[in-house]
Amino acid sequence: MSLLVNLLPKAYRPKPSLRAWPVILAVIFLVNVLGMGLFWGFLQLDLASIRTDIQLKENQIRQLDRQVKDAEAAAVLEAKVKAKAAFIDKALISSPHWQPLFEAIERALLPGVRLTSITATANGTVSIFGYCDTAKSVADFMGSLQAETGLDVIRITRIIPGVEFDIVLEGWSGWGDGNE
Repeated sequence: MSLLVNLLPKAYRPKPSLRAWPVILAVIFLVNVLGMGLFWGFLQLDLASIRTDIQLKENQIRQLDRQVKDAEAAAVLEAKVKAKAAFIDKALISSPHWQPLFEAIERALLPGVRLTSITATANGTVSIFGYCDTAKSVADFMGSLQAETGLDVIRITRIIPGVEFDIVLEGWSGWGDGNE
């Protein structure tokens, strides 16, 4: 076994050579750490912009969802309105129009006749109640009703001269002339 001993003073001793592997590994390590740090920084910037984009898209989705719900509600309301309009149209077609009758009664009124109520049914029967001065004024009113409405059936159901009367008109079609 041999042992090597350097007996030269330190100033003259040969300096040990620098090994390249540890330096190369340290440089590679530092470059890798620096590269990963930069990559992580860029990823953080990307993440922030992606989060902003996601927030914008979520806001757009909420807005579109509200618009869709509003449109659905409007469609439901529109369907209800159409159904009700169809019902009203059907009801109007199938029921008599009363305005021409009221106008005919108004034109037929004579002095000495005062009306208290008018009732009507959907089948075209109209009852007129009121006060009269004489039986002749009620008879004249009945004739005037015949002329204004064009109805064939007009009858007095009760008359008490100086007190009250009841008249029934039958067959009102709602078109003002008594005939459809």
